[in-house]
Amino acid sequence: MKPCPTAKFLLRKKPRFCRLWRQQDEAEAAKSIENQKEEYRTFGISGRKEVRILIVGCKRKATPANMEEKTIHKLLTYCIAAIWLLNGLFCKVLDLVPRHQQIVANILGDKYSRTLTILIGLSEIGMAIWILSGIRTKVNAISQIIIIGTMNTLEFLLVPHLLLWGKCNSLFAFLLITTIYYNEFYLNKRLG
Repeated sequence: MKPCPTAKFLLRKKPRFCRLWRQQDEAEAAKSIENQKEEYRTFGISGRKEVRILIVGCKRKATPANMEEKTIHKLLTYCIAAIWLLNGLFCKVLDLVPRHQQIVANILGDKYSRTLTILIGLSEIGMAIWILSGIRTKVNAISQIIIIGTMNTLEFLLVPHLLLWGKCNSLFAFLLITTIYYNEFYLNKRLG
């Protein structure tokens, strides 16, 4: 099994890897080829033209536990997106729960409370779309945690009498924050 010219360049730079490559016989290479994925990356190497390098790495085998984690991750992602969508669309934009507009009016004033409630609802719908898109999931999760923490702290301090469960609302906010953290920084990391 001979390395390509680009890999030869790398092997000169990493002698330990070169020895391992030479020790691997064709039978071992044939066995391991099923569990490998190939990926090309372009690197600019000090003063030389860009070089395309073939990177070979191990695939993570699909196991029942791995499939279960993937299912749980997807389910949690959809549930979190549904929470943002339902709160944004039904509770704020369509004003089916007037308590949300009262909270905004008590914190930010009566004059523009309806407009601000609609804008908050639209941004929550945007958050649901962002979650489902899967774009920059870590930034998304951090944003959700900060927004939920800030919103619930303000409501807890300024208008606890308008909250659905009063001061216990913060417990549910904490559970949601924990779920978002678990989904992104534990499950997604393990599946990555």
